[in-house]
Amino acid sequence: YGQNKDIENAVMYYEKAITLLPKDIKAYENLAKLYGDNGEIEKSIEIYNKLSNLDKELELSCLFKIGELYIEHSLTDKLEEIKSEIEREYPNSIELYNLELQLLNKENKLKESIQVHTKVSEIFPELKVTASYNVGIIYLQLGSIEELPKIWTELISSNPNKYEGYLLKYYYYKENGDENK
Repeated sequence: YGQNKDIENAVMYYEKAITLLPKDIKAYENLAKLYGDNGEIEKSIEIYNKLSNLDKELELSCLFKIGELYIEHSLTDKLEEIKSEIEREYPNSIELYNLELQLLNKENKLKESIQVHTKVSEIFPELKVTASYNVGIIYLQLGSIEELPKIWTELISSNPNKYEGYLLKYYYYKENGDENK
């Protein structure tokens, strides 16, 4: 597939790989991605469903990938169906929040995404640093840099060995014309 985008041959090779190795997860994933990248959403979904049936541990991942397809192709009604299924089968999974964030980013709803990142940091304490950093970046994008000191101070004081707080501090001073602080 690669550089020359020879989709027909790539499809043929992945299908052959699946025929020869019917449990080859990567072949299914690559074929589904190939179809999705080519705008063949229904074929991509069909492959993700086959993969999900092949290995039930991949069901959430496959639902997430289908949700990403719906976002990419602006099929928000279908996205809501997938989000409902994820919420029903996998309540409070990070994938559900990731889909919501991807949709908000695509729609350029930055303020709304701050709320989702905040909720993520509350539900998933292990993601607090990343979520807080993302909130800081969103404030930068919105031009609300006055919010950054509070965020970087908390990040640095609670996680002095992580770079995210220091990076937000740098961005703040860079925006204010003083990168040397």
